[in-house]
Amino acid sequence: TGIDKRIAVAFPGYAELVAPRPLTRDELVSLAKRRSNEVLFYFDVADRWIDQWIVDPQADKPVRWRRVNVSRKVLRAKVHALRCGLDGGEWVGDVKPLKCLEATGQMPVDGRLPFKTETAQELFKVLFGPFKKRLEDREVLIVADDVLSSLPFQVLLTSAHGGDDLQKAPWFGLENPISV
Repeated sequence: TGIDKRIAVAFPGYAELVAPRPLTRDELVSLAKRRSNEVLFYFDVADRWIDQWIVDPQADKPVRWRRVNVSRKVLRAKVHALRCGLDGGEWVGDVKPLKCLEATGQMPVDGRLPFKTETAQELFKVLFGPFKKRLEDREVLIVADDVLSSLPFQVLLTSAHGGDDLQKAPWFGLENPISV
């Protein structure tokens, strides 16, 4: 509108603040190269897949895209099952316990929630698996969308864990600093 143009001319800093333009690919790569110890993952969840962008200034191609063939419905179920194993609040009420029982296949025992290590490892594999080697000694920045915004990425497992001792599990959040 006319007022927007006048404000942009008179107060360019303010105009950029209230209506920022998206970064170009080159601007994004230049910005990422200043922090080469970081790798950025952006997830856009659609009904039948996840579009994923990876910005890695150390890679030959610093910006990559891939489509992950996991539906929103399947992803929602896996995230819910994982949360049922972490949050006692998911087991409170009339309906929630039944949904958690359906998601995990078991009830809490002696106050211990049914955390599914297989689900935690499967989610890591789907979302980060192809880039696991690039994550070594790197800070991971995550922009999550939709159902992934409720996923505690720190509790994903970077490899299979067969034991009951979760203190020895390969937690993503212990192997990499993560910012969501």
